[in-house]
Amino acid sequence: MRVLYRFERPDGHWAEIRDRKVTQFSALEVLVFVDGSLLVSQLFHDGREAEYVDALQARVKELTDEGWTRSAATQDAMN
Repeated sequence: MRVLYRFERPDGHWAEIRDRKVTQFSALEVLVFVDGSLLVSQLFHDGREAEYVDALQARVKELTDEGWTRSAATQDAMN
């Protein structure tokens, strides 16, 4: 599992979007954690792998629209 994006709020809360490759049946999974707890998980397999990038960007937009700020560390890593 790898952290793709990290978000923060001024009140100390944090969120991460992570992904992982599921090798048992060839799939990609996007996971959203808030303060260390799993909030959302999406699994892409059986031809849905092409939807992965759009779903990932939708999760990023959802968090930023809700007032989360991307952490500088993940901004640098993703550029």
